[in-house]
Amino acid sequence: MNERAEYILDRQEEEDLAATRSEEELRRKIGREFSNAAAVLGCLAARGLSPCAFFTAKVIPAAWPVLPVRRAEGFDIRKHTASQRPYLHGHDFYELIYVRRGTCAQRLRKDGEGGLRELVLHEGQAALLSPAAVHLLHRPSDGDVVLKLVLPRALYEKTGGGLFVPSPCAVLNVPPAAEHLFCRLLEENHARRAHFARAVEGYLSLLFVALRRGAETDGAERDEAFFRRLTDYFAAAGAQASLRGFAALTGYSAGYAGRLVLQKTGESFSALLAADRLRRAAALLESGDLSVEDVALTVGYANPSGLYKQFCAAYGMPPAAYRKLFR
Repeated sequence: MNERAEYILDRQEEEDLAATRSEEELRRKIGREFSNAAAVLGCLAARGLSPCAFFTAKVIPAAWPVLPVRRAEGFDIRKHTASQRPYLHGHDFYELIYVRRGTCAQRLRKDGEGGLRELVLHEGQAALLSPAAVHLLHRPSDGDVVLKLVLPRALYEKTGGGLFVPSPCAVLNVPPAAEHLFCRLLEENHARRAHFARAVEGYLSLLFVALRRGAETDGAERDEAFFRRLTDYFAAAGAQASLRGFAALTGYSAGYAGRLVLQKTGESFSALLAADRLRRAAALLESGDLSVEDVALTVGYANPSGLYKQFCAAYGMPPAAYRKLFR
């Protein structure tokens, strides 16, 4: 994300934290955001709980006699912040939850049942929830960046209606090309400039088209997109590239990232890293004047012997002989 978007997310984190410290602000927030605000506040009062005591508690509440129902007066996009505890709720709008970095865990009420099922979204995934969905979002961990888009029914029908049927939840892969659309929506929502509504409709329409195309893309093409992301990381990290570094970039553990690479590409991370190092070494030998020792260090080998062995196995000759072919 760009610096402007990061600034907006930081502001939202600060605003939500400040709200949880003020009983009066929380009461106003409940009045604005819940269609059954009077019932929610009455239920709290009957149990001797203040809004702060309920919304900032460290534990998830047990069964609650009143299900809070959130309402939407218009479009909104906000970060899922760490200042409020998880609580089961419904809503009268569509909601798009996008994991920009890390993970997002939530519980969804099962269709026609009283139980809840766990749903974990990973980086690059989104969940589109219909107004019929009842769920709770777990608190984010440090480093998680999760965006929540509030989509009033009329706005969703105009921009995404017919492309998806979330009943009550659809899990989607977000194409990398759609990333900038979330940034644009964040900036528009924050600034509220002239023609705001039209701009939001335009960006949302493009976003839903991108999501629909991503849903229709076969697995091989999605794997290719993942492979490009991995090779971009190799290029940026250079000699410092490692599985731990790639895992930190994606927000996964090293073990999970390694399994994901194998699943998406059919090869291990170490094999792909070795192949990338050899390609970069060959390019340096073809066009540069670095010694073989310096080439080895530049592309990430601890010593020249590692490059020598792998280069001979891949190219059928030592690095020095390969260089002579291009002189």
